[in-house]
Amino acid sequence: MTIINEKNPLQIQSFGSSSAGNCTFLGCSETAILIDFGFYPSVIKSNLDKIGKQFADLSGVLITHTHTDHINKDTLKTLIANKIPVHCHEDMIDVIFRKFTAVLKPTDRDNFIPFNRKDFSIGAFNIHAFKVPHDSEGGCYGFNIYREGETGIKKVSISTDMGYPESPIINDFTNSHAIVIESNHDTEMLEKSNRPWFLKKRIKEIGHLSNEQCAQFLVDIFNSSDFLPDTVLLAHISQQCNTNAIAEECTRKALDLNKFNEVKVLQTYKDKPSEAINIF
Repeated sequence: MTIINEKNPLQIQSFGSSSAGNCTFLGCSETAILIDFGFYPSVIKSNLDKIGKQFADLSGVLITHTHTDHINKDTLKTLIANKIPVHCHEDMIDVIFRKFTAVLKPTDRDNFIPFNRKDFSIGAFNIHAFKVPHDSEGGCYGFNIYREGETGIKKVSISTDMGYPESPIINDFTNSHAIVIESNHDTEMLEKSNRPWFLKKRIKEIGHLSNEQCAQFLVDIFNSSDFLPDTVLLAHISQQCNTNAIAEECTRKALDLNKFNEVKVLQTYKDKPSEAINIF
């Protein structure tokens, strides 16, 4: 069992990230949250068990957007049953109740807390939501999560889905201690795939970042930052139009070329947790 370090770091770990499901854990001794919950309750419970946590320990969950690889209906039902607050943008709530009407009752709205793009807190975490381009009804959001630790305030920035890297979003990622960002597809593999043209068009224009877009976006972020993050975690890596090795190599090459050699690059996986990141 991998228990959170006794020195009480901020811990980040992907429980899995792909078009089949996405879920990221952030925790410290005071607070534990999930960002998205696109897996069955048994999968999330198994991963929580490995770090000495359970559903009852969650102070809340955040939803980036309403696609079903980020919201599992059975886990949504479990969260509601355990009265775990669900934080999402107000524009998502009606969408969620329409898409998941089979597991939600009208009274369950009391369990949803709209953040309306205003800063808010969950336990020891202060959270800023920022909108990112993606073709999701109700909008799509990334998050800056701040926690004051022994050595000052630490910042984690996360966006697992982003159609294209808008320049203003660079500011949301600057001066982060860890970054979770998608590196979805290899452009050549996507073009050569058997996917229909409209899906390729959607992925390239509004769906997901390519490896090259991710790598250049990180370089732009680092060039605009006063300090570098310790770690970058590459998320939402396509299982058909990418490989973990290609995604990591693309980012690693770009960072090294721009003399950002000290930044660690980690991978997420479709069906197993990533390496845990500890920020002290």
